[in-house]
Amino acid sequence: MRKIVAIGVVTLIIVSTAIAGIVWLSMNENLPDDPDGPLDVVYNEAPMLKELVDNGTLPPVKERLPSNPMLIEPNDEIGVYGGTWNMGLSGFSQTQILRQYIGYENLLRWDPTWNRIIPNIAQSYDVNEDSTEFIFHLREGLKWSDGINFTADDIIFCYEAEILNTNLSSPLSDALQVNGIPAVIEKIDNATIKFSFAGSYGLFPLVLAQGSTDDLTNRPMHYLKQFHIDYNPDGIDDLVEEYQQDNWVDLWNYVKNWNRNPDIPSIYAWTLTDWYWGENVNLTHLILERNPYYWKIDTEYNQLPYIDYINYTMYSSPTELRLAMLNGSIDMQHQGVNIASYYSEFVANMSVGDYELYHTLNTRDNAFTIQLNLVHENPILRSVFSNKTFRIALSYAINRTDIIQQIYGEDLELKQPAPRIGSLYYRNKLANQYTDFNMTLANELLDLAGYDDRDVDDYRLTPTGQRINFTISVTEGVTGNYYKVATLLAEYWLDLGIIVNVEALNSWPMTQLVRANGHDAIVVAGAEGYTAMLLEPGNYMPISEYSSYWAIPWAYWYANNSLGEEPPLFIKEQCQLYDQLKASSTSAERVSLMNQILAIAEDEFYIMGVCLSVDGYMLVKTNFHNVPNFMPKSTVYPTPAPTNPCQYYIEPLNSSTTALTVIIAHISFEDVHPANSIVSGNWILTKDQ
Repeated sequence: MRKIVAIGVVTLIIVSTAIAGIVWLSMNENLPDDPDGPLDVVYNEAPMLKELVDNGTLPPVKERLPSNPMLIEPNDEIGVYGGTWNMGLSGFSQTQILRQYIGYENLLRWDPTWNRIIPNIAQSYDVNEDSTEFIFHLREGLKWSDGINFTADDIIFCYEAEILNTNLSSPLSDALQVNGIPAVIEKIDNATIKFSFAGSYGLFPLVLAQGSTDDLTNRPMHYLKQFHIDYNPDGIDDLVEEYQQDNWVDLWNYVKNWNRNPDIPSIYAWTLTDWYWGENVNLTHLILERNPYYWKIDTEYNQLPYIDYINYTMYSSPTELRLAMLNGSIDMQHQGVNIASYYSEFVANMSVGDYELYHTLNTRDNAFTIQLNLVHENPILRSVFSNKTFRIALSYAINRTDIIQQIYGEDLELKQPAPRIGSLYYRNKLANQYTDFNMTLANELLDLAGYDDRDVDDYRLTPTGQRINFTISVTEGVTGNYYKVATLLAEYWLDLGIIVNVEALNSWPMTQLVRANGHDAIVVAGAEGYTAMLLEPGNYMPISEYSSYWAIPWAYWYANNSLGEEPPLFIKEQCQLYDQLKASSTSAERVSLMNQILAIAEDEFYIMGVCLSVDGYMLVKTNFHNVPNFMPKSTVYPTPAPTNPCQYYIEPLNSSTTALTVIIAHISFEDVHPANSIVSGNWILTKDQ
């Protein structure tokens, strides 16, 4: 069944075949020159751009926009142009944060409420009956920030020059292959592109909407081809030398990054213009400026973004960044500082800092997941860890209430890793089994599991006479919460007669250790707990080296990696079910298949958890507007990008300017939001999520 809903000049076609919890949308927008749409539209632009148009250095706004610009309905009201958005970073590695505020322009994207996948760079798309072919219709006339047209050639260039190039991308992402066979991408015309897969791929739109898949739309061919050896074999050595890189691969990896290279054109609302370096070559500021060719407008035909500049100040530490937030130097931000850890301090300082705190819902399935290596290279530890009764005993020996009080100082729900309540995939047993603290039962279970023998020091022994002795690795310093949890686990399990060591590693050494399957156990954050878990169910089956730390060789096997090890039958069954899920084109099928996967995980009890993840907060200055006061906190979403930062605006200080209120078409709530919606303030979360 289809239903057409008119909102301003946008027509949304809601298709009933949806990913669980997600209504699939195809967008049919009335073009400004369409006889059925508004005629002779006059677009407005920022004063700083109008000056450039008037002096002849920039084309008129109508020539800079695509024929069908994307219409954005402001969260609260029409904004005003101008101002500088001040944010902060406490380390160069945090520049990835820019992607979540600025760099989310995929073919498809999440809507602000995280209920739907909607068109974006692609104004519409078509899918064949078996979900093996996807045709995307791009916005004609959409331009890069230097005024060059964005076309299907740019997407194909990224795919062929980088994604399929083993020097630049290895191995090929699962996002662009089915059954180990890469997608075929074809240009139909400049504004139409076709993706073909070797098998059904019903999850592909969901994959395209996640925050980490914008590379396809972020590689301007006209600029980047000069830096690729296949496109510029004669001139590449000179460029390597000019940019002071070791080889062309390093050169490519530098110039392609819009958050490091101010020369690369982008399609984002703001583009990097300057790096400012202080003494000792320390980075002090990143400055971004509005993109004059940005291709989105508000409901009164004002070209977005409203804000002129973004200034990222580089602080020497998270502490210094926190002080800057408290004193009002930051306009709007939630990363860089865990506000929840300093909540009382932030609340006490709200009037001085002139800010408010908005709620962010942590979407992870657990605050801390405890993963033993069930496929350990050491046969003794493999035998111990793969014993389900052993794992159940350890879970009963975790004093979760004690951990929660020591880490958070409040009461939280004790939980195992599981889809969250409200999700179609929630399973009460999976979430709550073995969470009681019961040392007597834990000891009894270890005896039953075959570890009843002890040495003279009362340490438990394996059937072959060795002490049970292993190490928990974490990727934090000794003051971090993961390290605290690991040390508490070591104390609890020592009372069982088990020796546990704790080590803190930097991120890269930990990655190397895990990929080589050299770890004993780790404590890490949970995974996605709502619908996005369909993309990465690594806590419930061994699907990826980036999440299934409890069974890396089995994850390699699933990925056809030569390092893989054939898993037991119940794992193979999960893999077969997940292959069917990825291919499925209906919600009902996906729900059924995912629940079968979860039933096996529930029975096998692969990993342990502690409690639900703590929600967070976003700092928003009182003169910073159009920010939803509640949103998910997720990298898949990715917070806050789907809420359209391009429509945020800064109220001028000491100004009598009054922003005009958006006139919203009268529409039925049920027409736009499914009947199973939960409304929280100005936020709608479907129960399917």
